Amino acid sequence: EYLYAVYCGPEKTDGQHRFTGKNAENRAVLRCYDKRTGAPARFTRAKPGLKIATWPYEEKLVGLWEFWNNRSFDPDTYGGLPRYGDCQYGEAAEVLGVAATKDTVYVAFHRQGLIRAYDAETAEPRPERDIPLEKPVSLLARGDAVLLAVSGKRVVRIDLANKAVAPLITGGLAAPFGLSADRAGNLYVSDWRDSFQVKVFSPQGKPLRAIGKPGGRAVVGAWQRDGMLLPRGVAVTDAGEVWVAEDDGTPRRVSVWNAATGAFIRDFIGPTPYGGGSPF
Repeated sequence: EYLYAVYCGPEKTDGQHRFTGKNAENRAVLRCYDKRTGAPARFTRAKPGLKIATWPYEEKLVGLWEFWNNRSFDPDTYGGLPRYGDCQYGEAAEVLGVAATKDTVYVAFHRQGLIRAYDAETAEPRPERDIPLEKPVSLLARGDAVLLAVSGKRVVRIDLANKAVAPLITGGLAAPFGLSADRAGNLYVSDWRDSFQVKVFSPQGKPLRAIGKPGGRAVVGAWQRDGMLLPRGVAVTDAGEVWVAEDDGTPRRVSVWNAATGAFIRDFIGPTPYGGGSPF
């Protein structure tokens, strides 16, 4: 009945207008919404800006051109654009994934190597349910007993009853990020670095196919609709379509593909980034 979202990034700790990087701390904000109406639900009604964790902030910006030129987008070094105004820079992010079971919300803290657990109704920490895991990224709950997680270059299966971690996908991924599954249990993983594809695996982790042009579409030049650019979030519909949210603002794009054949179906473009105050 509910949708959970996590927002992560730095917040100024003083009254200065300018963000210097030294006057900030990192925080993760957890929110809960009614999945049908989008209205705030549960703990978010009373605490819309609920911080579930804070930690020191280190400003380590990298020019996006370096990522593009070196084909080096990786969850270790890139979590997104750092803040308003720095559209040509990126930086790592700590919180990269969230998933919910009936009574628990799990949040992936990447560099801390920990999946933290929170009560789904109150957002209170549940440290006894925390799960140590190397470099967790995206999470996917399979009912209330199993959690799938991107961990480094692997996808693993976690038994929530005893926290046992078993490898599921151990090869064929360069820098995996997004994770989804269809009704048959096939897994769809968005991949970065020199891939920029969504790779499909059987429920047992066997490679089946890749969706999208190898290497993705060009950053500059003629439009290539059969490629993705930094595919991030991925979801599979019951109609057999794979929807991919690409992490690019020029233009913003959600691309849609045939899950069975990998054929391009359509895309949704826009809106453009806000340009107020820009010299361009």
